[in-house]
Amino acid sequence: MASSASAILEDVPSVDLMTELLRRMKCSTKPDKRLILVGPPGSGKGTQSPIIKDEYCLCHLATGDMLRAAVAAKTPLGIKAKEAMDNGQLVSDELVVGIIDEAMKKPSCQKGFILDGFPRTVVQAEKLDDMLERRGTKVDKVLNFAIDDAILEERITGRWIHPSSGRSYHSKFAPPKVPGIDDVTGEPLVQRKDDTAAVLKSRLEAFHKQTEPVFTEARSQQGGVAKVVERWGEPDSSRCVLAASMNDRKIDPLLAVARKNGAIELLSPVNGDVRASFTIKNQADVQSQEDDIVGLHLFKKRTSESSSRSCTLLTCTMKGLTSLRSTIIPKSPGDSTCDDPPTTWNVCAAGNVLCCKVDESENYALYGGKGVEVNIWDLATHTKIWTAKSPPKNSLGIFTPTWFTSATFLSKDDHRKFVAGTNSHQVRLYDMSAQRRPVMSFDFRETPIKAVTEDLDGNTIYIGNGSGDLASVDIRTGKLLGCFLGKCSGSIRSIARHPDLPVIASCGLDSYLRIWDIQSRQLLSAVCWYTVYTNTCIFHWMIFENFKSVLSQALVKGMVAPESLMDR
Repeated sequence: MASSASAILEDVPSVDLMTELLRRMKCSTKPDKRLILVGPPGSGKGTQSPIIKDEYCLCHLATGDMLRAAVAAKTPLGIKAKEAMDNGQLVSDELVVGIIDEAMKKPSCQKGFILDGFPRTVVQAEKLDDMLERRGTKVDKVLNFAIDDAILEERITGRWIHPSSGRSYHSKFAPPKVPGIDDVTGEPLVQRKDDTAAVLKSRLEAFHKQTEPVFTEARSQQGGVAKVVERWGEPDSSRCVLAASMNDRKIDPLLAVARKNGAIELLSPVNGDVRASFTIKNQADVQSQEDDIVGLHLFKKRTSESSSRSCTLLTCTMKGLTSLRSTIIPKSPGDSTCDDPPTTWNVCAAGNVLCCKVDESENYALYGGKGVEVNIWDLATHTKIWTAKSPPKNSLGIFTPTWFTSATFLSKDDHRKFVAGTNSHQVRLYDMSAQRRPVMSFDFRETPIKAVTEDLDGNTIYIGNGSGDLASVDIRTGKLLGCFLGKCSGSIRSIARHPDLPVIASCGLDSYLRIWDIQSRQLLSAVCWYTVYTNTCIFHWMIFENFKSVLSQALVKGMVAPESLMDR
């Protein structure tokens, strides 16, 4: 008999299967949270609520939206609310609390909730306390969005809303890509009738008179004081992730990430806990921002399953400084990290390294970049064993400057063959055993190649460029096999091929992770991470063990080509 979770999964639309699976896996490790967001209109509650909701797997309970939904659905409470509104009466506090109580029974509220716009009076707060006490729970935190009234008018009058999702935009501060159109669905945006200067003035008066007293005497676990969110500020750009690598072992897997401030963190991909961290740059390097980490590899074959606390890392900076170090992960977070002195060398005398790749045997590394010809190094001896030679001038006598943007080894069993993408939208195939110049090259569209990865067959590659085009190519002939359907809105920065399943993942500047079927080249799912920049994607076995069942359901629904699931 199918489980209840499976039965629910069968009702999920095909295009949402991957999103739902990822959501379930992500939410399984999240702690329960019950939050109240309070602040004057335009303070940012509606903007931050979806981000908090997605990060902590909470349900967003906006009383106005819930009232309208209950009335439209003609629920018993919705019918009573409609009667009150039709008679020109305010909806009673008991009725509103009842609708909130009803909403909390939904599966989406299993991990907790965000209350937005309620309670607004002391009486409502008391009735909410009573209702939560009957449910055996209470509010964890109250976030008060404090903001000066003088700057709210510009925020309010320029605000636009997507009704069905609650996404908010602003004509000046956060405009949609197309004016009046939602970025995700393409549906029209609306402006609330009360988003005017006159209405704002009366709403602010009501807020200061009725709502503020509720939270100045907040009775929560924060010692009776609501947590004041003065401003969210700009994201810390120094902590953005530049590179990532995973040791995908079944026992205690590890994820290594390199940040812009020079920090290397070893995390658990299961729960996100930081296991160890260290820095490879000094503060002066961080300030100059001229030597970012561009390559990171967490070795798999130098670590046994039984020795899960040891790991070996290769890092490379833009100026070519390469380090190879072994680290012993502490048993507990408070313990210090045990590091052997790193072995360092420089892979280029001039130029900037932009791509770094370690082969499957983990014995060789490939480097290339702006002013840096692709070259191969022996990691055991730390010596260069091969360097490419620039192609000759073209028929017009024009020489193309060296500028490699991405590279990958073509075969798991042979490090001598590899593919590199260039800033001049060329894809080049090299064979170390044949010659130093490319054995074949071809152009792809008109923008720089930003990502390239190999298929399991050793003959197919997947390439992505700066304008969001994603395609598969037979590298033996240079023939374009086809482009993937559903253009990305921004440069593709990383492509990953799943080791077993017929899917690839791509990510880039539009903040979306996309999963594609490699046979039909159709989009299976897209997930927005609400980040400004997404640089790398990696497959993890734990998620995609469960994804096999999703692909099977997609096959039944006619979404994935049958031949793509054969022998899986």
